[in-house]
Amino acid sequence: MSTHYPTVETNGPRDGRAIRAVFVAVGLFALGVLANLVLSVAVAVPLFLAGVGVTSAAALVLLTLAGQLGFAAVAVGYLRRWLSGVPVRRLTGSDARVVGLYTVAVLLVAFGFTALSALLPIEPTTSVVGDVAASAPWVLLAFAALSVLVVAPAEELLFRGAVQGRLRRAFGPVAAVVVAGLLFAAMHVLNFGVLNAGAAVALGVIFLVGALLGWAYERTGNLLVPMAIHGVYNAVLFGVAYLAAVLA
Repeated sequence: MSTHYPTVETNGPRDGRAIRAVFVAVGLFALGVLANLVLSVAVAVPLFLAGVGVTSAAALVLLTLAGQLGFAAVAVGYLRRWLSGVPVRRLTGSDARVVGLYTVAVLLVAFGFTALSALLPIEPTTSVVGDVAASAPWVLLAFAALSVLVVAPAEELLFRGAVQGRLRRAFGPVAAVVVAGLLFAAMHVLNFGVLNAGAAVALGVIFLVGALLGWAYERTGNLLVPMAIHGVYNAVLFGVAYLAAVLA
């Protein structure tokens, strides 16, 4: 990727740029979800024909990997064609400090809301990964590794690099961070088995995490920063869940 960091557009009618940017952002979101589903189905069909249950732990890992490649394909295709890439460079000392600070922040958000939800009269949420991990805890370690190597890079390319990058050109960084965060949370709806109050709280946490990832990107101008934060965040959550499962 190049080191070009798109700024707010200054040419052309403002309203037209804004409408176009929103359509592009939502279109990227929709294309990413579609590519995710198409590649997941492309993997699920041969697994089904081979007699492998698509809800098994191994199948879930493969389906997730395929789906994330769909996100990455849409993001890279758009970034190379219309945004001239995104700034990805080796972490500097300043970048590393932002990674550390924001990783602590997103983990505090996650664990804080988990503790708060336990005190509120709301039904707990369930997730597809959590249901599978109940009988195969090792899948949590697999997802921790997958998060660092594939999930975080793919999702950050799409939501911070492509979506936020396009919105920034029309609206500036604050609105871009918020809208990209909302779309990032919306993408996770399919992760939950039931959309209840617990799922709503979890989606709120995901939005806040996405917004923090977006702002870390704006602070540093280096997409590797939110990738690192996202990867560590997911890995810690999966690692904690694994320890809870095997020690229960």
